[in-house]
Formats: sequence, structure tokens, C-alpha cells
Amino acid sequence: MNNVKNLCRVLCILVILVSFTNCQNDTVTEIQQEEALQKEFPFKTTLLTKQDIEANSKLSNQMRSLANLQSNSIGKSTYNETYGFTVDTEIVKFIEHTENNSHSYTFPIERENNTGSELENLVFTYDATLDDYTASLVTYHFSAEQKQEMLISGHISSSSYNMSYEPISVNIDDVMTKSSLLLPCTTNFTVYHLTPDTNETFLYSSTIGNVHNECQHEDANGDTTCTTYTTVSIDCPDGGSEGVQTGNPSDPTNGGGGNQNDENTPPDDTDNTNDNHHDIVTSPITKDKLQEITQIMNEAVGEGNWVINENEELPEDAPNFESVEDAEAFFDSLTNSNFEFESSEEDEQGNGIWEHHIMTFGSSPPANIKASVKRKIYPPGTLTIIQPSDILGVRTRLVGNTTIYNWTQLDDENISEAYSSPSVEINTQHNSLVIKVNAEMEYTTGVTGVSVTSVRSVIVEINYNLATGTLDPHFSHWYYDDGMNDD
Repeated sequence: MNNVKNLCRVLCILVILVSFTNCQNDTVTEIQQEEALQKEFPFKTTLLTKQDIEANSKLSNQMRSLANLQSNSIGKSTYNETYGFTVDTEIVKFIEHTENNSHSYTFPIERENNTGSELENLVFTYDATLDDYTASLVTYHFSAEQKQEMLISGHISSSSYNMSYEPISVNIDDVMTKSSLLLPCTTNFTVYHLTPDTNETFLYSSTIGNVHNECQHEDANGDTTCTTYTTVSIDCPDGGSEGVQTGNPSDPTNGGGGNQNDENTPPDDTDNTNDNHHDIVTSPITKDKLQEITQIMNEAVGEGNWVINENEELPEDAPNFESVEDAEAFFDSLTNSNFEFESSEEDEQGNGIWEHHIMTFGSSPPANIKASVKRKIYPPGTLTIIQPSDILGVRTRLVGNTTIYNWTQLDDENISEAYSSPSVEINTQHNSLVIKVNAEMEYTTGVTGVSVTSVRSVIVEINYNLATGTLDPHFSHWYYDDGMNDD
């Protein structure tokens, strides 16, 4: 009987110890995950265009080699016959490390007659040792529902999915050599989200440590859209090469495994002493949505006149375009009025008088453009015929809504004979004095829910009647100077 009691005591102690150990492990894991959330993610994303690619000689050379081309410029798409895919070069995701020189470029790609829901990206990663870029193919094996969610919100909220990685050789000789030397490498996939409200790192899933968390972040309005980063960590044996590697970030038995240390922390900026280990950092980019945005904005405001605001929420009062017609109608509606005289006031130095003219710029949301002209002061009874030398300065600015509009006058405020702008000249045809000022207008709008800023060159034109010296509203307006949507 005593033996039975002693055995029971031993079993109870073992159960308590095991429970305590499990709780301790859970606590350690929770602390590690909390530290991961609080640690600033050391990467920044920018969306670039093919003009930016051409400016990078090493990258553009790799792109031309990939397409087996000898041309000096990169087209809107690049086809590679060896791998059977087309790279879209209209928009690329540039990811840079905020604390060192490492960076990568991610391109959307497509295959002919591909009806699947996979998302394939071509990633060029800068290798400081080679002083050049290495290429790889990162594939997200989404279901149809997951791909749609990625298109809408930029991330997957709760369900898991597989990923695969494959090194790409831009030279055909390298392709033949590498294919004969394939040895197994350990590849780990980790996915991070950047929260929309606090911009903190959220560990979504990782093959290291079998981590998978449901999306638990949203802003005050319930919005869970966020930026997704993927790190691919590759360890190859000495003398080995990289082949196709697959894995489920939430299942380490499928292409995962590897070192269990720091499983929940973002990649740091320490130098890696293992030459056979390297990381690829990328962010999913889909051609479907970008192609739609590109088409709408290129047709509405012109190529090179707009950028996507990565990680920025669309202002509540900003218009949202679903078609080219929507965008063109908005921009056309901003040019349908003329300046009217508002008021005048003497300059603080007493050497001139400011005449303020205003026009309704936009009604939804409401905003006005104010143009102020500084003129010489003449004694009462002096002849009022206005001359170019009477104009001392011109000031233009935005009045009203500055959430989606931003105005910049490019010309100097003071009139000077040493400068050609602002320009002041006589128009004999209209019997008027014409003042022209160069400026830029920025518009923050939405395209299919994505925040986009377009920059338009404009000219403000103020006309004074020569005989009366007063504003002529009929010819006082502003217009686009970029060749798009001119009246």
C-alpha cells in the first residue's frame, strides 16, 4: 500500500513538472512573439517604374540578359524563353534595408495560358560580394479565394498557403551548369505583416518553429489592409547549389525546418559569416491590380506623372476611380472656372499693392486657387494704362482642402528682368497684359481603393485689360502643361 502511495506521489510530481515546463515554454514563446511585434522591421518598400530600372545599370543589364536582348532600353515586358514567363516591368517593388546596402527588386510575372491562382514573382537581390544581382523565382501557391484576398487587402488574414523558391540564371550557360549540380538546401519561409495603424511588425507565419498566427491587427476603422514581407532563408551544403524549394510557412515538415533560434524576430542587419547562407526579402506584387491602376492613371494623367503611395491610407474625402472615364472626368472638372477679383491691400513696405484674385478649383472636396499680383502704386489721377514694368510680383497658392491637393509655385515670387519667369508680356490681339506662372499641382486620389498621387504641370495665366488696368476674368485661368486633358 505504501508503494502505491509513493508511486502516486512520484507521478503527481512528474505531472506538475511537465506542466510547469510546458507553461514556461509557452511563456518564452509568447515573450519572443511580443518582442517580434515590438521590434521595428528594418525594411522599406517603394514602388518604382521601368525608368528607375533603366537608371540602375547593373539591374538593367541583368534584365536584358534575361530576355537575351542587346537593346539599350527595357520594354514594358520582358519574355524569357528558357523559363517560359514574361516579366512585367511597368511597376516594380523596391525593398531596401534601412541600415545597410542590401536591397531587392520584385517584379510580377505571368505565363501564357496560365489559369491557376498562383502568384509568381521574379526577385533580383543585390549581392555585395558579387557587386551584382542574383535572380530567383518566388511563388505563392494561393487558392482562388486567397489570391482575391491578396488583390483586395494586400495580405492573407488567416488561412495557410504553400510557397516555393527557385534560383534563376539569366545566362543560358549558367542554367545548364547549375541544373547538373543541384544539391539539397534548407529553405525557410517567413511572412511578416506591417500593421496599418502602428506600422509594427506582425509575425504571420514561419517554417521555423511551426509558427502560424491569424491576422490580429486592424486600425480604428476596422481596416486590416497591410504590407506583406516574405523572407526566404537558404542554407546550402558546402559546394552545393540551390534547386526548387517548397514550403508552407505554417508547416515546417513541408520544405521547412532549420535553426530554431530567434524564430519570431525579423531579419537583423548583422553580417553572415556563412557564405552558403543568404536571405531574400521580397513582398508580393500582383500584375492584375497594378495593371489596372497603371492603365487608368497612364491614360488619365500620362506615364511618369503619378506614383502609388505605398503604406498610406486613402483620405476619406479623396475620390476613388474605378475606370479611366472616372479619372478623366475628375481632372477635367478642375479646369472649368476663371479667376475673379476678390480684394486688394497695400504691401507692408508701402512700395506696392497686392490684388487678390480667386477661382473655384474643385467642389468635391471644396478648394480654391488664389493668385495675388503685386503692382506699383500711382498717385490719384495718374493714367491707368497698365505696363509690364508695373508688375512687381506674383504669388499663387491653394486655399481650402489640402488633404488631397498640394500646390507648388515653381517660379519666383518677384518679377525680375534677370529671369524669364514669371513672364509678363503684352498681348496685342486681346489688348491685354498677360502674366504667366509655372506651378505644380499634386492630387492624392484612389484607384480601385489604392492611394495614388499624381503630379501635374500647370500654368496660371492672369490677364489685365490694358485700357482699364483691371482684371479680365475671361482670359484669367489655369491649365495643364503636360499635354494631358488640355481644354
